[in-house]
Amino acid sequence: MKFFPLLYFIFLLNINLLAQNKEQIKSTIRIKVKAINKGKIYKKVELSQENFMDHATDRGATLTGYFKKGELVKIVSWIGLSNYYAVDEYFLENGKLMFVHEEENQFEYKDTIGFDEKTFVRFEGRYWFDKNKKIDQVSSGNDRFKDRGIDPEKEFTVDVKKYIPLLYKKYKSGKN
Repeated sequence: MKFFPLLYFIFLLNINLLAQNKEQIKSTIRIKVKAINKGKIYKKVELSQENFMDHATDRGATLTGYFKKGELVKIVSWIGLSNYYAVDEYFLENGKLMFVHEEENQFEYKDTIGFDEKTFVRFEGRYWFDKNKKIDQVSSGNDRFKDRGIDPEKEFTVDVKKYIPLLYKKYKSGKN
C-alpha cells in the first residue's frame, strides 16, 4: 500500500517538471522571436501570390522570407480576401518551426458603401513549437481551426514545408 502514494508523488512531480519545462521553452522562444523582430540586417525576399498559392485572392497575397547569414529565420504570409486579410508570421530556428503568430483582420461593413478599409481583429493566435511539435497555444476571437476541425500543428508545418524551398529558391536566385 505504501507503494501507491509513492507512485502518485512521482507522477505529480513529473507533471510539474513538464509544465516548468514547457514554460521555460516558451520563455526562450519569446526571447528568440523578439530578437528576430528587432533584427535589421536581413535579406528580404518576396513572392507574389501566383508563386506560392494555387488560386488568386480578391486583395492579393504575398509571401516574404527574412534571411540572416543565409538562414531563413522568419516567413510572413499575407493573404487578402474580400472581407478580411490574414497575416501568419512563422519563426524558424535551424529550419524548424518554433513559433507562429496569426492574425485575421475583418474589414468593417457599412450598408451605404460595403466594406470599408477600417479593420478590427477578428482572430489572433499564438502557437509555440518545440522540434516542430506544438507545445502550447493561446488564441482569441473566431478561431478558424476550431470552426473547421483543422489541426493547427499540421496546418502550419505543412505550410512551412511548402514555403521554405520556394523562399530559398528565390533567395539563391539573387532576384527580389
